[in-house]
Amino acid sequence: MLTENQNLSLNHKPGHIKHDGHNMTGFIIFLCSESIIFFAFFVGYSVLKISAPVWYPTGINGIDIKMPLINTVILVSSSFVIYFAEKYLHKKNLWGFRIIWFITMMMGSYFVYGQYVEWSELTFSLQVFFQVAQVLVMV
Repeated sequence: MLTENQNLSLNHKPGHIKHDGHNMTGFIIFLCSESIIFFAFFVGYSVLKISAPVWYPTGINGIDIKMPLINTVILVSSSFVIYFAEKYLHKKNLWGFRIIWFITMMMGSYFVYGQYVEWSELTFSLQVFFQVAQVLVMV
């Protein structure tokens, strides 16, 4: 049986209480969950590629590496460039920030253009999508 002690004060203040150190814990949990999702897709891709009797669809001879590699380099390097823009902003150097920010925006624009080019050159149709889905259901 529980009894209440009326003399016990809880020292609770209404509103949000800041918990130091929990920001990093949430960030680490987020990174781990994203890593697990990426790993699951990577393993699924590998298993599908190994188990498929014919990997490439008809009419496709191989995978183009040049344009996706350029897009990946642009995307990853834009992350470093935006870091330097933030450094300029913290130093209150607005012109440096604007120049580096503009370079970052140009890199992002080129990346989006590269994605458009890649997707517009695909020879896949809706029929191929349904064939792939049928293979995945059978596996």
